[in-house]
Amino acid sequence: MSKRITKAAVKRAAYDDVMKEQPKSTSAPRWVWHRWDHERDRLRTTRWIGSIPRPTPDYHREGSIQEIEQRENAGQKELFA
Repeated sequence: MSKRITKAAVKRAAYDDVMKEQPKSTSAPRWVWHRWDHERDRLRTTRWIGSIPRPTPDYHREGSIQEIEQRENAGQKELFA
């Protein structure tokens, strides 16, 4: 296997291990904010757990349609910069 494939497999395994430890149900809402960082030229994600009401209008519930759209739009901003 190439170094890139091995690195991706290791990252995927680490992600799967972390996700196994996540609670399946929680009463605390999970808020997510995606934005494009022009200085580092990458997508930045900020998570906030357990805040009611939401911290700012930029945050959306994790897994919501608004959160998915925000992530896609932030990722596409780099194409137009």
